[in-house]
Amino acid sequence: MILLLSFLLCFSSVCASETSSLLKYIASRHIHAPNDDNLSYEEAKKKIRHHKLRMTCGSISQFTEKFLQEHGVQCRFILTLTLDEWNDYNNGHSMVEVYQHDRWELWDIDQKKYFVFEDQRVDAKTFCSIHYMPYKIVKFSLDPILPKEDENNWLGMMTATEEKQRTWYARVCQIPMIRVNGVFYFTADDQDRKRVESYTYCGPFYYLTREEFEERFY
Repeated sequence: MILLLSFLLCFSSVCASETSSLLKYIASRHIHAPNDDNLSYEEAKKKIRHHKLRMTCGSISQFTEKFLQEHGVQCRFILTLTLDEWNDYNNGHSMVEVYQHDRWELWDIDQKKYFVFEDQRVDAKTFCSIHYMPYKIVKFSLDPILPKEDENNWLGMMTATEEKQRTWYARVCQIPMIRVNGVFYFTADDQDRKRVESYTYCGPFYYLTREEFEERFY
């Protein structure tokens, strides 16, 4: 499988049926650490062929978005935000949505997970609304998420068990945002809109009503 995927990486386009395999390949070549966050896309694309990319969630998600788009796959960068009390390390999470099986699916490359509800893989909008429902967390790569030396850091402790994973996702994935041309489009209840727009760690943000958000992106 690795040899086949390495062969595919040499070509400029990959058919949509290879999307899941490519996502699994990227996840298998990634480990959560900040060492490579500052690599350019071309540098990261070269490194992933022979070494694991040591990136945090935002960097690996941006790499995945660009890589898949370059190979003809519909893919977009997803940022989620918490409405809980903010801190300096887990206010949100970055993932990607890919279009396959006639719908958008949310893939967490950083944590090597996707999510199933009522027998379907879910999109970001759905995932941010089902944390207290019986959805499934599916790990699609058996490769380690963290370096051995970091297994007991804050992320490792928060996601060590499935129960802790669910609690962590419920915190960081409350408001879904979709990035288009550098702008994060989001929807939220009226009382939460100003709080989202006041978030200073990224942006700019553009508010859409739920109907507008649904019509534009789903």
